[in-house]
Amino acid sequence: MKTFQWGLTLLLLTVLVSPLPAVGSPSMFDICVDPTTGFILDDVDGNQALSAGDGFTGSGIIVPGGTIPQGGVASCGAVAGAQIGTFFAQGRIVQGLPTAAADDLGYVDWEFRFPTLGAIDTTGIVKTAATYPQTITGATGLLGSAEGNALTQVLDASGFQFRLIVPSVTEPLEGDFAAILTGAQEVPPVDTRASGTATLKLNADRSLTYRVETSGPITAFAAHIHDGPAGTNGPILYFLDGGPWVWEGTTPPLTPEQQAKLLNGELYINAHTIENPTGEIRGQIGFVGK
Repeated sequence: MKTFQWGLTLLLLTVLVSPLPAVGSPSMFDICVDPTTGFILDDVDGNQALSAGDGFTGSGIIVPGGTIPQGGVASCGAVAGAQIGTFFAQGRIVQGLPTAAADDLGYVDWEFRFPTLGAIDTTGIVKTAATYPQTITGATGLLGSAEGNALTQVLDASGFQFRLIVPSVTEPLEGDFAAILTGAQEVPPVDTRASGTATLKLNADRSLTYRVETSGPITAFAAHIHDGPAGTNGPILYFLDGGPWVWEGTTPPLTPEQQAKLLNGELYINAHTIENPTGEIRGQIGFVGK
């Protein structure tokens, strides 16, 4: 087993795909595989080249659709902060077999796994074309309605960066989120009888529409959305409109990195009071569903 620059074969690509529609209708996910660390070739014939019968395995990161531009990014590290899932692949090279089409490269099984959304499994031929279909063989969680074919669109000349479009599933990244605010979640914890609730909706333009309500003996002078996982304090991302007991409004569009943090449970709401200026009640934002 050795690492192999599979992308050299895919330099046959001569057609760039047209821009995709805005995030909103079908599900779209961008995938990036590092060819030096995320791809291993089983060179069964030992000829130091990609040839029929060779096996391969690979893994990479999944980011929201539209994060990787047409033409690709310099490295997967450039979009790693927006990761929302992990991609796995295994298969064999079919290029050169007598019955293979001229643009057939390999037969593959793919898995797209998301901690929050579920998973999609596909199978089919990887081609040296700019677009090609994959057959959906299984799906779970919020992606469970995925069926039929998915469309693969190559984003860079190497073929290691591509977009998966799933027409049978409406965009799952537009969904509902919620938080329960308590003093116990503050770092360090705050002894208070106050509490709060928050409901949020991620919109098609990646903005967040929110409503935060507090109850009990609390008069907050500010409430914010902060960047940070549970058990840690983080910087303010957005100042919320309203107060001192109810906040309502819509944030500017989140960046892909902020959207990934939202889906991964790494943003929280914090309500600040004179008695506890660093925060009296706090709630980690969690995904509820569509």
